[in-house]
Amino acid sequence: MRDADDEYRQQLTEFGVLARSAATVSAAATGREADWWMVESSYIFAKLGLHAISVHRLSPTGLQAAAGAVEPWDLSSTCTLVRAMVDAYSALYYIGVDRVSDEERQFRRRLWTFHSEFRRLEGLRLMGSIRPEVRELEASVDVLKAELVGDAYYSTLPPKVQARARDGDLALHMTNSQIAERAGIHPRYYKALYRYLSSYTHTYGLSVSQLALFRAGHPESLRLLTTSLGYGSAYLALGIRDFIKLTPERPALASIVPKLIEKWEFLVTHTVGAGEDLGPSAEHGAAQQGVEADEAR
Repeated sequence: MRDADDEYRQQLTEFGVLARSAATVSAAATGREADWWMVESSYIFAKLGLHAISVHRLSPTGLQAAAGAVEPWDLSSTCTLVRAMVDAYSALYYIGVDRVSDEERQFRRRLWTFHSEFRRLEGLRLMGSIRPEVRELEASVDVLKAELVGDAYYSTLPPKVQARARDGDLALHMTNSQIAERAGIHPRYYKALYRYLSSYTHTYGLSVSQLALFRAGHPESLRLLTTSLGYGSAYLALGIRDFIKLTPERPALASIVPKLIEKWEFLVTHTVGAGEDLGPSAEHGAAQQGVEADEAR
């Protein structure tokens, strides 16, 4: 069995390489004319990369910090940010990567745009805004909704999905689980990691029970951070792989990057579970783990 510190440091190093590579790829795609779906994809990919940079900066160096250094061991924030990376990849795949007909892509744009403007209007209403722009936004949202429900692809959706779409509840008409499967990610791999990460995002019992036993400087606690970084590395690698395919630019990346992408591509495709080391409190509070937040997106 590998030493917990060595395993963590290698995972952190690989995560850092991928985070820097994502920044390089994102910068290379900046400042050129592109179709709507590519513009949106570039913003989403930048979001994915920035989450990764934040995770890397938040991560401790290992069991032995530099002399005099005080480092946070923040498993909760790490898991929450990594889940945001997973959500960003799902949006990236849905908007720019998934190979669909022109008709479906047009529908996805209409759904995405309507949801965005509907939520903007909803927020202004909740704040009680009396700005004159609200009236203009109301008219714009009405037009966007009419275009959405009049779309030919919209009529092919199940009635419940149609209702949620026209009510402004859906930015994507597919769940994260469905998107993961289309991306070639093993369904159980996705569901295991997403439920675990979501327990921290939503402060469920599993996360609280783990945090009660989590100790900075302890090897078993470090393994939890290693596992979370692995989840982030997987989705970061897939994001880099897919975004590069969308752009004509081919920035120079570290020679290890293709190997890391290949490694995580294999693991997410063939690994049934998302990692078995959930720490000493994995059983305590397990009943609280059953989050299906992805099904609500």
